[in-house]
Amino acid sequence: MGDLGGKIVALLLAISTGVQCQDRVDQKPVEIIKEGDDAVIICQFNSSTVYGMHWYRQYPGEALGFLLTVTSVKWEKKGYFRASFDRKKKESHFSITKVQM
Repeated sequence: MGDLGGKIVALLLAISTGVQCQDRVDQKPVEIIKEGDDAVIICQFNSSTVYGMHWYRQYPGEALGFLLTVTSVKWEKKGYFRASFDRKKKESHFSITKVQM
């Protein structure tokens, strides 16, 4: 992930859906973790028309950087990142192994 000098990195997601104004996505948890720890972010959504999640990261002052897309319960892996998507439970999990600052 590179050296951020203690700066915050935003992990974002986008949903693959016909989004309507009442659709909602909640991302949990919002917490501070230490370098070397594993982290899991869970996003829950209320729409039955969501078919996948696109995960992005953004360093301070930089553009969004695409990480991966997930469309199934099977964990997709890309380097330190893993994600799963469960349409029936209406949630997506995103995992980072051994967070590096």
